[in-house]
Amino acid sequence: MSALRCGNPFASSAAGKAAMRRRWCVDAGTVDTRCTRMRSGSRLAVLLAILVSVLFAPSGFAADGAVERALRDEMQRSLKQLRVAGDAKPYFIAYAVEEIDQLEAQASLGAMGFSGRRSYRYGRVDLRVGDAQLDSSRMAGRQPVLMELAAEDDYDAIRRSFWLATDRAYKQAVEDLAAKRGVLAARDEQDRQPDQTPAPVLHAADEGAKPVPFDVERAQALVRELSRVFADYRELEQSQVWLSLRTRHAYFLDSEGTTVERRVPEIVFGAVARARADDGLSVWDYETIGLRDLNELPSREKLEPRLRDLAVRVIAQRKAARLADDYTGPILFTGDAAANLFGGHFAEQLWPAPRTYSSKGASASTGSLERRTGSPVLPPGIGVSDDPTRVRFGDTDLLSAFKVDDEGVAASRKELVVNGRLKQVLCTRAPVGRHCSPGNNRSGAPFGSTVELHAAQGKTDAALEADLQRMAGEAEQPYALEIERLNSNDALQRLLTGSNNNWLGGGSNGEVVLRATLRYRDGRKVPVRNVRLGQVDLRDFRTIVGFGDTPSLYMRAYGDRQVSFVAPALLFEELTAGDDRSSTVKPPLLKSPLAK
Repeated sequence: MSALRCGNPFASSAAGKAAMRRRWCVDAGTVDTRCTRMRSGSRLAVLLAILVSVLFAPSGFAADGAVERALRDEMQRSLKQLRVAGDAKPYFIAYAVEEIDQLEAQASLGAMGFSGRRSYRYGRVDLRVGDAQLDSSRMAGRQPVLMELAAEDDYDAIRRSFWLATDRAYKQAVEDLAAKRGVLAARDEQDRQPDQTPAPVLHAADEGAKPVPFDVERAQALVRELSRVFADYRELEQSQVWLSLRTRHAYFLDSEGTTVERRVPEIVFGAVARARADDGLSVWDYETIGLRDLNELPSREKLEPRLRDLAVRVIAQRKAARLADDYTGPILFTGDAAANLFGGHFAEQLWPAPRTYSSKGASASTGSLERRTGSPVLPPGIGVSDDPTRVRFGDTDLLSAFKVDDEGVAASRKELVVNGRLKQVLCTRAPVGRHCSPGNNRSGAPFGSTVELHAAQGKTDAALEADLQRMAGEAEQPYALEIERLNSNDALQRLLTGSNNNWLGGGSNGEVVLRATLRYRDGRKVPVRNVRLGQVDLRDFRTIVGFGDTPSLYMRAYGDRQVSFVAPALLFEELTAGDDRSSTVKPPLLKSPLAK
């Protein structure tokens, strides 16, 4: 299969060269790739205009439909003509084009760190041979074919890229189907599901969504000025403020007739600060805000108090006590710690990846819940839903919201756990078990969106605290543990940038706790630091003894996809925690040069 079965659609024209010519237009600092061609001698001026532009926005796809026409024409040709003698033609093809435009600005103590803008466009081909019951998909190590695309909406350049990628995908699919049939012939899969479930044909476009205005000077000025706030707190050893702006513009087309165009803006403002206690261990905390509209970002005057509060919290943690002994007993999770724990230790099991095939046979799916449909997984009266159509939580934009998934399936709210029993899991058009709901393909894999735990009869904070104290007494513990904030990997990565990392410690299992309090039976509250939560598994969630009445939000990034977790306070009857003794790092020999 070395020869291309569909010939080069541009072999007899000069389009191959013309397609690579750049088209630029500068109008009041805006770069529009749909404008007239300029001679190469003018490109330097254009590039300089980009660098100093006050406002930059991605051009998107041209109004003449060049991208859609290129994809549609090559897809129709491939469906009719792409074939190797003796092998099947494709029964399904999906094309996608994604254009990413992003700006990142970071600053520390009033000095700019990394600040840059990046724009790129790539295409994706998912081609299958066989049929929906048994096709070439899900062979271990295989992914849809990806390729970099021309930045402009040039019909010839885009079609040529998809011609080559489609040929590669077809050859790969023919080999994979033969290998997959060989694997299945050697084993009996009684519970095997179809490789692709039906989906309604959909035509959708987010015409109202606007790109994020990339105001470079404003972004740099904001993070620079706000980062100066931390210079007033000499006890801090590290701090950073950042602003990330991103627009994802995507076009999807499949051979069943579905077409989707989406524009998804994302804005994240954040700050992180770290200090070191006298014993050498570090304490740190963070603030983040997610937005869809840059105009809704709070003013500098409103953000500054939040950053000062962050600095005060971190400095206060330096003087907090440490656990003298390992703790086993009731633990109450409040605020975003409850949502974080729910997301990382329970909700992620609700979107298992489907099984894959290799020469060694079929793998199991990656989750542990799909075979427990109908069984209790949470206490009675508790439910879990996933709602990608929900766009806000209070005053906060949910960056996890979407209307259509990456397979062109309309998004919808789904009840996953009802009255404590698992009803279904999330999946793509490749089913996982007999009880799963498609419409959750995000970057090629099943993912949740806004996953919320609902308690039918939640208790007030005061009632939960009273229960916590009572349970500590029943366990003959002098105190109980309340955890207010857990580790955030997203914020932690910011600290690791430019750090020697020797403050991290390491070597211990369990979840890092950023803020916690010992609640003594006599009413005293003692903050503790450098606590590490012990193992928490799915069985622990079945025995939760108390739920709050006020939900909190925690947002987590999985690559370039956001998932939001919502949960009220959670009271566990018995978990373990201990002092983080994994590494005690000696403080620097000299004081910080910023110290008074």
